[in-house]
Amino acid sequence: MLGALVSLALERNRRFATFALTAGLLVAAGYIASSRWLGPWFNFDAWDAPTQALQFRALGPVRFVGDLLLRTLGVWVMAALLSFSMATEPWLGRGGIWMCTGIAALVGGLVATQSRAFGAEAFLPSIVLVSLVGPLMIQRVTRHLAAWEDPDRPGGENVVLAAVLLQFAAILAAVPVERWLPGILGAWPGA
Repeated sequence: MLGALVSLALERNRRFATFALTAGLLVAAGYIASSRWLGPWFNFDAWDAPTQALQFRALGPVRFVGDLLLRTLGVWVMAALLSFSMATEPWLGRGGIWMCTGIAALVGGLVATQSRAFGAEAFLPSIVLVSLVGPLMIQRVTRHLAAWEDPDRPGGENVVLAAVLLQFAAILAAVPVERWLPGILGAWPGA
């Protein structure tokens, strides 16, 4: 929701006020209804427990960026970074909400590293959104490159497919071989 608000604010149109008001009312109504329905434990689990679990760990964000983003999801992150070099701004227009939402997911992942109750499941929203934003940005970059005035230039579809294959290879490399290789060998006919 924060990414969508930033995207609408960058567009400078009337939808920002409508979206902000509607989202604020929905969040407030959901909070009040949940507080009444679930009782005082809802307030404790929603605010007190997460704020008490916060701690500053300098290596948490470094590991998040280095291990998860650059090593495991590096192809998608590079595509998003390359989209910033284009003449068209990736945070504006119809596709701009994806870039803003992806940045909000990255900020959420960085904040999640500062919790004592930190676990791998805290990265799921970031992983899902980076996995959605990455191919969209690859498509945007390849369309930009394919629009050049060179008749010998191939289409961008091959680049997108190669990037997807590289990303899956990076994800498989991050998982221990003994977890995925027996399943592939077992599925192979005659093995």
